[in-house]
Amino acid sequence: MWGKLNDWITWVALGRIRDSFLGKAITAISLAALVLGNVGKALADAGLDPLSAQLTFGGSAIFLVGYLSFSVFVPSEFRKGGDIDEIVGRLQSLSDFMFFKSRRDMAAALFSDIRISSIFGLPDGARLFLRSKLEETAAATVRDWEAKAAGLYHADLNLRAYIRPLARIWVAITFGAGIVLLAAPTLFNVVKTMFPGVG
Repeated sequence: MWGKLNDWITWVALGRIRDSFLGKAITAISLAALVLGNVGKALADAGLDPLSAQLTFGGSAIFLVGYLSFSVFVPSEFRKGGDIDEIVGRLQSLSDFMFFKSRRDMAAALFSDIRISSIFGLPDGARLFLRSKLEETAAATVRDWEAKAAGLYHADLNLRAYIRPLARIWVAITFGAGIVLLAAPTLFNVVKTMFPGVG
């Protein structure tokens, strides 16, 4: 089970949720829910369900916790969002030989740290890919580093997307719980509209 979940909640996937229309809409809903959450009696007097406002407020707050947790725990390479190919493009635009060497050192440190201290299993393909790129770039020189940079950056990011598994689980749970709580009032209202005798 962890293997499938681990593949679904990489930092790249969580970044997509954060950067999605849903993430931006939830921010707006959070502000509206804050206002609505403080006028419960007025809502009841107007014939609106205060439970819907409470669920919306709670869901928004929980999603916001996930949003902020993402910002705290995500590796810096994934902060701006985007797919790994986009991030590799950004890294290549910054690259010179010294940058390449420092990224290679970071990738080597990541590879050795993950081999020693991984809490959960990591995809073998990602580890093997990074190992092969580290071996391939070990003797890179000022003349040939550019041809090898994209492969190394891609392999590094591909494995780096799986670090901090407990933080990724936390962010995924808060995103999921927030979305469920936000969807519940809508579902209740749809059911009440479609089946007037229910609820």
